Amino acid sequence: MTNDHSRSGGRHGYALDDALLRALFEHTPDGVLLSRPDGTVLRANSAACRMLGRSEDEIIALGRQGLVLDSPSLRHMLNQRSEEGRTAGELTLVRGDGTTLPVELTSAQFTGGDGSSFTCSIFRDISARRQAAEAIRERDYLLSESQRIAHIGTWDFTLPDGPMEWSDETYRLFGVPPSFVLTHTSFLGLVTPEDRPAMEQWIRACAAGEPAGLLDFHTTLPDGRLRVLQGRGELRLPEGTRPLRMTGTVQDVTEQRQADEAQRREESKRDRLIRAIEQAAEMVVITDRDGTIEYVNPAFEKVTRYTKAEAIGQNPRFLQSGQHDAAFYQTLWETLREGRTWHGRFMNRRKTGEVFTEEATISPVRDQAGQLTGYVAVKRDITRELETEARLAQADRLESIGRLAGGVAHDFNNLLTVILGYTSALLDAGPSEDTRTQLEEIERAGERAAALTRQLLAFGRRQVLARVPTDINSVCVGLQGMLRRLIGEHVQLVVDLAPHPVVVDIDPTQLDQVVINLVLNARDAMPSGGRVAVATAVAFMDPASAAAHADLEPGPHAIVTVSDTGTGMDEATAARVFEPFFTTKETGRGTGLGLATVYGIVKQSGGTIVVYTAPELGSTFKVYLPLSATPHSLPGGHAMADAAVEGGSEAVLVVEDDDPVRHLAAAILSSAGYRVFTAASARDALELLQEAASKVSLVVTDMVMPGLGGLALADVLRQCHPGIQVLLMSGYAHDTTRPHWLADVGARFVAKPLTRASLLRSVRLALDSPPPR
Repeated sequence: MTNDHSRSGGRHGYALDDALLRALFEHTPDGVLLSRPDGTVLRANSAACRMLGRSEDEIIALGRQGLVLDSPSLRHMLNQRSEEGRTAGELTLVRGDGTTLPVELTSAQFTGGDGSSFTCSIFRDISARRQAAEAIRERDYLLSESQRIAHIGTWDFTLPDGPMEWSDETYRLFGVPPSFVLTHTSFLGLVTPEDRPAMEQWIRACAAGEPAGLLDFHTTLPDGRLRVLQGRGELRLPEGTRPLRMTGTVQDVTEQRQADEAQRREESKRDRLIRAIEQAAEMVVITDRDGTIEYVNPAFEKVTRYTKAEAIGQNPRFLQSGQHDAAFYQTLWETLREGRTWHGRFMNRRKTGEVFTEEATISPVRDQAGQLTGYVAVKRDITRELETEARLAQADRLESIGRLAGGVAHDFNNLLTVILGYTSALLDAGPSEDTRTQLEEIERAGERAAALTRQLLAFGRRQVLARVPTDINSVCVGLQGMLRRLIGEHVQLVVDLAPHPVVVDIDPTQLDQVVINLVLNARDAMPSGGRVAVATAVAFMDPASAAAHADLEPGPHAIVTVSDTGTGMDEATAARVFEPFFTTKETGRGTGLGLATVYGIVKQSGGTIVVYTAPELGSTFKVYLPLSATPHSLPGGHAMADAAVEGGSEAVLVVEDDDPVRHLAAAILSSAGYRVFTAASARDALELLQEAASKVSLVVTDMVMPGLGGLALADVLRQCHPGIQVLLMSGYAHDTTRPHWLADVGARFVAKPLTRASLLRSVRLALDSPPPR
C-alpha cells in the first residue's frame, strides 16, 4: 500500500491535497497518532493532546509505548493483529496527570511514498461507556442479590408456548439448575399436581389481560421439601405487536404462610379462650400491676350488677363490704407480691348494696421475660351455696334431734299407756271422792305429758298423720275467728288468700296447728302490737329453685306465708328457731315446741319451711307444700272419731313386746267381752296362729318390736291368713317415706298412748271393716 492516493485521483478519481488531510487530521473528534513501527510518534492531533492532557511534543517525547499502560488486554490485542496489519480493541492510555484513560483503539499500517512504514492509531474515549457498563453490572448484581435475599425471582414467558426466561433466583426457588430446559410443559411439571389446574387457569387469565392477582402454589424441591411459592404476572404488549409476552415474579412465601397459619391458630386459640371466658359462669377480672381493672367478663356484671364500663379503670376495692380488716388485705397483697397465688373468700357488696360471698383465686401474670404485668382473678359467687349448706347443716342437726326425740317419745308413750290405762281402770272401779280427785290429777298430768310427746313426735316427723286432700284456703277461713281472738285487739290480722283452691295432701288437724302456731309466734314477737299477715299462693318450683331449699322436690307447690312486723331475730337466733325447747320467751311463757312442731309437720307432709328475718325488721315464715294430685277429692268427717265405744265377743290376738302394755291391752279387751290371746313377739304370734288361726278374728300388734316388726307381720298375715284383720299400734309413724303403708298391708292404726276408749273404738272399727283384699 502506498500513499499515492493523497496526491492523485486514486481509485475513485479524485485527489486529496495536503491541506485537506491536515484539516481532517486536526479536527477529527477522535485522538490520532502517527508513528513508526518502532513506536516513535511522529504526529499527534489536537484531540489526542486534549484527551491525554499532554502537548504534542510531550507525546512525541514519550513515544507510543510510553503512552500505553501495559496490560493483558494490550498484549492480547497485539497478538491478534490481522494479516492486513490492522488491530482493534480496548486498552488504557496514561494521561499527563498520571490518570488513565480507557479507549477504543483502531490502528492500521501503511507505506509512504519513500517506502517507509507508518502506523496510524485512532482512539476514542470510552470512559462514559465503561461507567455505564459498570453501572449496569452493579445494577444487575444488586438486582440478583436483592432477589436472592428476598427469595423473589423474575421470569419472562413468550405466549402461547414460546421460550421462558428465568432469573438465577427463580431457578433456585424451583430447585433446578440453570441448564434446566424451560418450556411450558417442563415448568408445569415443577408445580404439584393438585395446583396445576389453578396455575393453568391463572396463566390464561394473565394472558387475557384479566386481573388474575396473586397465586399461591406448591413445588417440591429435589430434597423432598415442599415449598409455597407466590406468583405475580402481567401481560406485556410491546406496541401491540405479536408475539405476546408475560413477565412477572415468583416469591418463596413458605415461612410467611407458616407464620400466618401459626398466627391463625394462635388467634383461634385466643378467640376460643376469650369466648370461654365470656361464657364462663365464674367471674374473671384482669388488672394491671397496680391493681387497676383492665377487663371483666359478663359473669362479673351479672353477679356484681356493675357494668363493664363502670368497673374498668377502677381498683377492685370499690366492691369491698367493710367486713374484712386491713390485715386481711395486707396478707393478700403480700402473697401476690411474693409471686404466689392467693386463694380465699371475699365478702363483697353488689351495686344494689347486697353483701355476697365469693370464692376467689388470684394469680400474678408475667410476660415472656418473667416480668410482672398484672393479676388475674377467677371468682365464684357462693352465697346461695353457703346458704344451702347452712340449711342442710341445720336440717341434719334437726334430723338428729328429731330421731332422738322420736325415740324418747316412743318409749315414753308406752309408759303413758300404762299410766293412763290403769288410771282409767281405777276411775271406772268407783273409788272414793278423795281418791278420784287424785286419780283425775294423775290422768290430767298424763294427758299433758301425752300432748308434749305428740309435739316431740311431730318435730321428729314420727307423728301419725291422716293425710288427705285439704284446701288451705278453707282452713285459713275457718281459723280466722279463732286467730283474731288469740292474737288480741292490739294486733291486726290480714288474710290474703289465693283466688282459687289451694289443695295439698296433709292432715287437716295438723295444718290447723301449723297456721295457729305460726300466728301465735308472730303475736308474741309484737308485744306492743303490730300486723300479722297470712297469705296463700301457688308457685311452680323449677329444679334450680327447688335446689335452693333443702328436701324440696321440683314441681307445683302451695305457699303459706305468715309475716309480722315484730322484733325480728338475728342470724344466730334464726338458725336455732326450729329446735325443740329453744325459745326466746320469758320463763313460763312457752315450751319452745311450737315452731319445732310446725317444722316436723311440714317436713313429714313432704314440704319445707324457711324463715326470713332481721332485728327490728320483723319475720316472715314461708311454708312450701306439694300440691295435691287430686285437688277435688276433699274428705268428709272422721268416722273413727265418731264411732261408738263398745265391746264384743270375737277372739283378739295382742302382740306387744312391752309386758305392761301387753297386759293392759289384754285387760281392757277382756273387760269388754273379747276373748284375748297374747304374744310377746311376731314369731310367737305366727306360731300361735298355726293352731288357732280359725279362732282369731283380729291381730292387734305393735309396729316396733325386736326382730319382725308390726308392718312385716301384717304383710305375712295378709298372705298366709287373709281372713284375719290387723290393727297396728305405735307411738309414731316409723316409715314416713311410705304415706300409704296402712293400705299396703290392709291394716288400721291406733296411736299410743292407748286409752280404754281409743283401743276399744279402734278394735271395733277394725272388726266391723270389710275383709282385707
